[in-house]
Amino acid sequence: MDTTIPRPRRARRLGLAVAIALFAMLLPATAGVALGHTAKADCDSITLANSSLNATIYVHGTNTPAPDLAGNSTVAGNNTYPMAPGDYKVVWTDGTTVDNLVVGKCTPTIATVANPSTGTVGVAMTVGDKATLSAATGSNVVAFVSGSSVTFTLYSDSGCKTSTGVTGSGTIGAISNGTASASYSTSWTPSAAGTYTWGASFAGDTYNNSYSACGGANETVTVGQASPSIATVANPSTGTVGVTMTVGDTATVSGGYNLNGKSVSFALYSDSGCSNAVSGVSGSGTISGGSASYSTSWTPSTNGTYYWKASYAADTNNKGYSACGGANEIVTVGQASPSITTVASANPSTGTVGVTMTVGDTA
Repeated sequence: MDTTIPRPRRARRLGLAVAIALFAMLLPATAGVALGHTAKADCDSITLANSSLNATIYVHGTNTPAPDLAGNSTVAGNNTYPMAPGDYKVVWTDGTTVDNLVVGKCTPTIATVANPSTGTVGVAMTVGDKATLSAATGSNVVAFVSGSSVTFTLYSDSGCKTSTGVTGSGTIGAISNGTASASYSTSWTPSAAGTYTWGASFAGDTYNNSYSACGGANETVTVGQASPSIATVANPSTGTVGVTMTVGDTATVSGGYNLNGKSVSFALYSDSGCSNAVSGVSGSGTISGGSASYSTSWTPSTNGTYYWKASYAADTNNKGYSACGGANEIVTVGQASPSITTVASANPSTGTVGVTMTVGDTA
């Protein structure tokens, strides 16, 4: 005979609820879900969701409150709180907990823009670079330690291996909409034509991993060749056909880079287009103190106008240049001027009208 007294239905329901509650309390809270509450750790923050309750953020494994970057350790649900890197736990006011919330360092990206992007060898210029640092993908907040900086270096190669010596740092400014920027500029006189590349690097700080960038579409400075010009003066500017003379030309070179020791070529032409060279009248002169000269002996065989041409061949740092003729580059060769001295024949020196005689003169 069964003598068990049945329990009232209400008591059975209460017992079941208590058992469920006790079982839930014994379950370990997992990172992300705790009895309907959720907490997620990003590289720079903790995000609470699915709760209208307040919670307190603690240092993992302790009962020590851990303030967020705004100084709050007691926070409201359904919000994101910027945190310094570390291991945390969140405890809601109903006692539910999410532990082992690891906030790591963010890895920012750097977008850089060089200014200016072009220059000329040998010409002083102000060069600089600006870096804009952005939060990691999916991150809501980016924080930088006060005084953190970006180092900028200008390199002579695209791989950022050979420094030009142009280097310095810029302090990262205030954060706005998840980004912050730093800049650097200085005076620089490029000593060689070519393409130069900026590199930007961030050493990292309490909240951020290090990051470096080399080159890119907006990170080059193209230094072009210098453009020398030549002003010339022929000496002498006149001559006489058939008369041997010393002819020459002097070129004053300006606008080039490091031209001393290099040479200018000279040649004399019989036409204004400098197409028909005069044989034997050509050579070169070494540039010294900004000028170069050439001279030689010449006996013009034809009268007329002759034209000097001076030219500089291009090199690594200078464009080529040539000048033909011009106001001071002409040699005018005039006709010869013969003179005549005459002597009348001494015999006869007299004659008679009507009488045939032989007369003559010598020049």
